[in-house]
Amino acid sequence: MYIAMNPQMTVIIVVYNTTRIDLAWIPRDAEVFVVHNDNKLDAESVHHPQIIHIYNDINVGFGAAVNQAVMRAKSPRILLCNPDIDATTDHWSALSGESDEIVTVPLVDPAGAPTVTVTQYVTPLSLILNGYRASRWMSRNGRVRRILARVGMNTHPANEQAPSAWSLSERWPTGAFISLSRERFLSVGGFDENYFLYYEDMDLAKRLNQEYPEMRVRLALPPAGHGVGRSTVSVDDRARVEAARLESAIYYGSKQRGPGWRIAGRMLLLRRRLVFGNGGDVA
Repeated sequence: MYIAMNPQMTVIIVVYNTTRIDLAWIPRDAEVFVVHNDNKLDAESVHHPQIIHIYNDINVGFGAAVNQAVMRAKSPRILLCNPDIDATTDHWSALSGESDEIVTVPLVDPAGAPTVTVTQYVTPLSLILNGYRASRWMSRNGRVRRILARVGMNTHPANEQAPSAWSLSERWPTGAFISLSRERFLSVGGFDENYFLYYEDMDLAKRLNQEYPEMRVRLALPPAGHGVGRSTVSVDDRARVEAARLESAIYYGSKQRGPGWRIAGRMLLLRRRLVFGNGGDVA
């Protein structure tokens, strides 16, 4: 077996409803963790000299699965990569380094349209709009979305240019394809495992900013393909994801302070009662 000597970056991939992943873009001396939240990926089909598999009996969610791997990682930097990212060796180079920044790259869907990569924090109003999935009724690059982007509505901005950098007090990056300091990740407790799916990356960025006010998120090149929704292939899958998204929005709002957040929480609880009863099973 090839033994990595002082790997500089650890790749962490959480798989669910995934039957294949490509690790050819990852150097041989890098450490790789694949965390299985179900049993659909055959470990024998995944090849890398430094791969470590972690198996969960149930789907523990994204954040909890990442935390499991980070606790065992040996390198100073971690790279989180969704299994539906089409990564290359150029992306490895772009995300490597010893910077204290969070680094990501622009993400595009299979049609080549940009997806959410680095965006503003939600406000009480945009949390309600996100919780009610208002964006489904808006043109991706239309005028209404551009207006709502100013209040923190998740949008798909075609004019997001790389390379660029922002303070973590201004923007946060999606956790689909990012690298950051392992020490800093652990210093704030890693991902909050009360989030099953969605909002855990925004919550992490907010806590990192509180601990490290000078910390930035940098958008590097080149763009990467992101097969959005590849793991939600059935109606039941989509329903569970929708329930998880709403539960995470409710939990995120509950952690904020102020009358606007209390109103947002009540509005989201109303949607949960109307659509999911007392909540959905997201496991």
